[in-house]
Amino acid sequence: MRIDMANYCYNHIIFDGTAESLYGLIKFINESIKQHAHDDTSRLDLKRLSLSQVNDDLIAVFGARNFEVCILEYNSGEGNRVNVLHSIPTDTDSLATCGQLILTGESPWLPIHGLISILCKKFSLRAEYDYEEGCNYLGRAFFNTDGSLREREYDNYWEALAALEPDRYQNTAMEDFEQFEDVAEFSDSELLLYAPIAIKDKLLHDYEQYYSFVDR
Repeated sequence: MRIDMANYCYNHIIFDGTAESLYGLIKFINESIKQHAHDDTSRLDLKRLSLSQVNDDLIAVFGARNFEVCILEYNSGEGNRVNVLHSIPTDTDSLATCGQLILTGESPWLPIHGLISILCKKFSLRAEYDYEEGCNYLGRAFFNTDGSLREREYDNYWEALAALEPDRYQNTAMEDFEQFEDVAEFSDSELLLYAPIAIKDKLLHDYEQYYSFVDR
């Protein structure tokens, strides 16, 4: 259990590159992890990147003040996930076959665009990045091998949820029905602002049914 009580942002990153680049990232992450015995977390030592601009303002450089690694794995090419957290592979044959490395973890409050950009540039990797922190952040970003942000989609939580996970969007909205006093208030709510037409129509219909039942 963590001692601090920050709202944590969940991060899922898929790195693409050569076997040599992926191996370099695996080795770097494992060598940079500080194991925290008191809460069983594997925290990445951001200052180990040894960048000249790294000072006390870690958030400005990396996006968050720390990053706790949860999963570091790749697909062996036979449908088997290979865990390489705390375990550096001795050969890169299977890395060459899959060409991808999956990294997941948590950061306090904020997404880690800066960290991913730095890692992509350092190891000549591309990355697809999904992140979520409650109702504050949910989005997807893509990075090039030079660390530049190629595309950044959905910087609004509800817009991202509707586009990336429409079923969850619908279920989340339905769970919040009881906070609205009538159909008109629900119709004007931010909850429906980014909903696709089909989902919006269904939500309005379901809320009308819900409101009619509650109003009896």
